[in-house]
Amino acid sequence: MIVSSRVYRPGCAGEEVEVDDISEVIKEPEAFIWLGLWQPDAEFMAKIKEEFGLHELAVEDALNAHQRPKIEHYGESLFIVVKTVCAKDDSCELGETHLFVGKNFLISIRHGASESYTPVRQRAAENPALLKFGPAYPLYCLLDFIVDRYAELSTSLNERVGQMENDLFTSEFDRKSVQSVYTVRRHLLKL
Repeated sequence: MIVSSRVYRPGCAGEEVEVDDISEVIKEPEAFIWLGLWQPDAEFMAKIKEEFGLHELAVEDALNAHQRPKIEHYGESLFIVVKTVCAKDDSCELGETHLFVGKNFLISIRHGASESYTPVRQRAAENPALLKFGPAYPLYCLLDFIVDRYAELSTSLNERVGQMENDLFTSEFDRKSVQSVYTVRRHLLKL
């Protein structure tokens, strides 16, 4: 459920904070919280809703995967849904990340296939000067990480298509090659 709960302050690369201490930390004018969650339940999200003043409809959407990509404005915060992709062996799995962004918080909620966001937290921590912009910098790092996964998968699929094209014009084209074409086509349709 809770993957990471970190507080960032000017000049500080982030330190763990207990969820029960969030109320005090978000009162600090220059601090912000990044709370990373994995498929939270309704009870926990109700607590988070109250703690951060999140909109009820956005929280309802965040509990349910299979949302379309979107950005919605709710008062003092944004709710963002992005599709994630995870390449595993010869397959491609899709998931979602739901994001709440406010003046002093970033909440990331992963559903389904998604790589760990630990490298994103590390990237943000390596640039403490950029953390002065609040949750905008970790949000940028997170979205950049998600887009990079698509770029990597696209490169991999292009290489596979190139190999299939070579096979198509040689005597190597057989039933296995046809199955490969079908598999790549299915992956492209998912994207």
